[in-house]
Amino acid sequence: ISQRKNIGDLNFMLVNSEQRFNDIERIYNTPYQTVAVGTLEKYDARYVFLSQRAIDKYKLDKLRYVDNDCFDLVYDKGVKIYESLCRLT
Repeated sequence: ISQRKNIGDLNFMLVNSEQRFNDIERIYNTPYQTVAVGTLEKYDARYVFLSQRAIDKYKLDKLRYVDNDCFDLVYDKGVKIYESLCRLT
């Protein structure tokens, strides 16, 4: 729908699927903004999709590292989509 690749793509040929799975879990579970931003950068990703399924699976109230300076809530209707505005240098 978004015409963008995603980290959890079902096309696992020639990729380390275990590493991707661990990185996805890291994005949802980390309390540290630098870890989240670094992991997103690793995959050249700019958005985090927070669905009810992810909230239930990872037992989240919210993403702990999200703030207005580094993450912008760009969609909030049933799911939340955050755009990462920061980069690690």
